[in-house]
Amino acid sequence: MLNYRPATIDDIDEMIALLQRLFSIEAAFSFDPAHHRKALQWIVDDPAACAMVATNHGRVLAMGTAQWVYSTASGGKSAWLEDIVVTPDCQRQGIATGLVKNLIAWCRKEGCNRVQLVYDPDNQSAVTFYQSMQFEIAPLKVFRKTIAS
Repeated sequence: MLNYRPATIDDIDEMIALLQRLFSIEAAFSFDPAHHRKALQWIVDDPAACAMVATNHGRVLAMGTAQWVYSTASGGKSAWLEDIVVTPDCQRQGIATGLVKNLIAWCRKEGCNRVQLVYDPDNQSAVTFYQSMQFEIAPLKVFRKTIAS
């Protein structure tokens, strides 16, 4: 039976396998299991973040994360969704829709008034999916800069 729930530390190995799939599609990122494990452990433990999984009979089929920030533009909390990915053999079954709805419900519970995400414009199936969920393409681009800690 399909179940959506917050991820636990015990789910991280399967989540890393899903991230390997995601990062093989999105050229902007590289797969680094040690980095992903560390970040997922932080997200699972952080009350300002949510790692959500969809499971069936104990198997993780999909994952996604949400983290909120204070936004001057929205005048409140705004959440970033990341790492929305479904295992290939379970795609196009409504699992991602349920996952995103559950992540948005978490965001609402946390008091967020907006959610946003970054997407790969070359991943047309993802673009179509987010548009079907009533996400709008914002007229913004993203800069990034790696900094040493």
